[in-house]
Amino acid sequence: MANENMRLSQAGRAALTHTEAVRRTHYNDQGNNCTLGVGTLVHYGPCTAQEMAAPPLPDAVVRQHLDRGVDRAERLVRHAVRAHDLTQAQFDAAVSFVYNTGATRPLRVANTGNLAEVAR
Repeated sequence: MANENMRLSQAGRAALTHTEAVRRTHYNDQGNNCTLGVGTLVHYGPCTAQEMAAPPLPDAVVRQHLDRGVDRAERLVRHAVRAHDLTQAQFDAAVSFVYNTGATRPLRVANTGNLAEVAR
């Protein structure tokens, strides 16, 4: 199976962390959903007053949330793109996309090798 051994590269992880930024407290993201850490969704809808008042998360907890989200996104990408080998940069971009959106349907076209369509 294509991409079965691929993992997010260190450069991909750094780019994801830079793009998302590290926030050690709860915040409402652009969609007004409660989020923390490196873009980790806590729940849909705004944070409660109690969540907003919670103490900052230690770095280790932020990393745990990020690691779980990246592991999930990697699995989803590997499952969605089985018939076409991705380059490391393409895999990193796909993992970042899935990490941020949770959507894998747009990646299924990658199985055909039509990467221009994937980018669109």
